[in-house]
Amino acid sequence: MSMSEVAEAIGVARATLYRYFPNRQALLDAIGAHAIEELRQLVSEAGDSELSMRESLSRIARAVMVKAGVALMLIREPEVMDRSIVEERFVAQVDMMVRKAQDAGLCSNELSSRAITLMFLGLLRSGIVLVAEGSRTAEEAAADVVRVFFDGVEVNH
Repeated sequence: MSMSEVAEAIGVARATLYRYFPNRQALLDAIGAHAIEELRQLVSEAGDSELSMRESLSRIARAVMVKAGVALMLIREPEVMDRSIVEERFVAQVDMMVRKAQDAGLCSNELSSRAITLMFLGLLRSGIVLVAEGSRTAEEAAADVVRVFFDGVEVNH
């Protein structure tokens, strides 16, 4: 996305955008840092609460889907931010939440916490794409992610 496209999307003149961000990379850095901080805070709150793992991951899924456009940009634009920051501030925190649930006997130990975390994040990514393409609302995609993650897709007879 060019600076002109960004300016048009947010309804400001390109010159106004350049007043705050000297180049596209500076803008992408600011967007990425803000998005990751929001996600880090949400995961931290969900992990520190007394909520069930299902409710904690539901809250994360809803928050991510509401920001699907920004999340999709983070996924598709590798230069937005150093992947080690995403790993440290988001992925590692979700993994820690899964490990705590495993240690408390609330989550299966058949898979590593890392494997469970990456599977959840894969479903999140799929939900983001569905929202971005307009085939699901943010709320529908978040509910779908959580349902598939916890219940699967098999019909029980």
